[in-house]
Amino acid sequence: MGAKRRPAIQPTKELEHEIRKAVLKYVESNKARRRFTWGDFFEEVDVSRTLWSKMVYKGQQSITLDTAVRLLDGIGMKLQVVPKETIRRTFLSDDIIP
Repeated sequence: MGAKRRPAIQPTKELEHEIRKAVLKYVESNKARRRFTWGDFFEEVDVSRTLWSKMVYKGQQSITLDTAVRLLDGIGMKLQVVPKETIRRTFLSDDIIP
């Protein structure tokens, strides 16, 4: 039997959701301009379609750190680790909640 996975914590789920939204927006905007497909995107970033399907449609699998970095790099973004204190000082706007 395989090892049991621990349930993902809420901040992880929120980060995964944000990454999925950013990737979806990128692929959809490029689809119309240059006949860009999901298959093209997955080949570019070297992420399997099966993994994406499990994450998005079935909710069975979380994004690993490597996958998150690959997906974000593919759309021109980066994942950065910052202390919580820095976030609170940087974002003082009411619409951004740290």
